[in-house]
Amino acid sequence: DRVRLASYARDLNADVNSLNRVTAAGQVAYNCYSAKFRAALEDYKAKRITRAELDQRYAEIKSGLAEASAILGSTLSEADKREAEYRQVLTKKTSKATKTVTRKQTSDQLQNLSNGVGSYKESTAQLTAVKSDLDEIQLQMDKVMLAQG
Repeated sequence: DRVRLASYARDLNADVNSLNRVTAAGQVAYNCYSAKFRAALEDYKAKRITRAELDQRYAEIKSGLAEASAILGSTLSEADKREAEYRQVLTKKTSKATKTVTRKQTSDQLQNLSNGVGSYKESTAQLTAVKSDLDEIQLQMDKVMLAQG
């Protein structure tokens, strides 16, 4: 049991780190696409580019935002499955541990796993927020493009 719990904890930590990297990449995409959109809009307003060029740049930006959002959505879907697995293991192991006298090391490992599940949920929430930001910025950009005529 201790070896298995240690393995779950390692996997959980690796998954948390992976979620955090995806979240950071999503935030970078958000910042980059937002900046590119603002720059294209400024170029259009300053008459440095035509409406056709603005539309082309916006199509590329929108496509990139949609792809980033889809990747984040897929990652979130997989994360939900993994979190359910970790919670099931934790519930099962905690239940078993309360039925028998546990060694301190096993108890500590269960606590570490429980803490890890909390971190996992926190990382998932951050990823959800970034995906939401990407989706919202797309809507806002659409409104700005419509206002441009």
